[in-house]
Amino acid sequence: MIRKLFIDHCHEAGETYFEHLGFTIKTSATLLFSGFALFIHGLLPFLFTTTASANIKKLNATITARAAKDPDNVTALHKKAA
Repeated sequence: MIRKLFIDHCHEAGETYFEHLGFTIKTSATLLFSGFALFIHGLLPFLFTTTASANIKKLNATITARAAKDPDNVTALHKKAA
């Protein structure tokens, strides 16, 4: 049961637990930083003029590249989410 909770999704994504953990930590840190930069940009429009959009574009490229490794698996995961 514990294995299923911690390992199965990672294997479905084609990663080990620690690879998946590393990716999610890096992604969440990037999103948190981007959100902070966007908030500051809203208050002071001359700061962080391209930070959030550049980070989102990079994340999109990274996620798209990861999906391209195993498109059938990604399709299956999207069907589960729907």
